Amino acid sequence: HEQNAVDIANACGTPVVASAEGLVVESVSEGWNSGYGHMILIEHPNETKTRYAHLEDVLVSIGDYVRQGDQIATIGSTGNVHGPTGCHLHFEVHGAQNPFVR
Repeated sequence: HEQNAVDIANACGTPVVASAEGLVVESVSEGWNSGYGHMILIEHPNETKTRYAHLEDVLVSIGDYVRQGDQIATIGSTGNVHGPTGCHLHFEVHGAQNPFVR
């Protein structure tokens, strides 16, 4: 699944929005979580899933239904993060092509 993921660098605290509408099926705001750190997993109506990881603040809970463009979190540096600031979003797509992966 790592081949269908990108890291998007930005300042910690930058808003993260849902890429599409869907149901929050994982919402974790503590711990290492296999390197993902704080993260959210959304299941979309077309049966694809998107993961947002290394978050600072998680603003949604399991069972929440979000619309495309809703703020769900802020960029952080939790989990297995390297680099001078470490602040970035890990965006992963399951079941479809990630539009950011070429």
